[in-house]
Amino acid sequence: MTSIAETVAVVDTGMGQAVAEAAGGQVHKVRVSRRDRRMVRTALGIMVALATLDAVLYLGRFI
Repeated sequence: MTSIAETVAVVDTGMGQAVAEAAGGQVHKVRVSRRDRRMVRTALGIMVALATLDAVLYLGRFI
């Protein structure tokens, strides 16, 4: 029978895999696909671009 842990800690190893550790001490490797990593990088890039634009527009009011 499979049980769902109440608390799970996930640590990214940086090599396309993440390690999930449940409260019971079990450790499972979770594979992260290239597509998912690309989507995360794209999302982070968009957030950085929007934050930069926001900072430029905000500082432009004072210049």
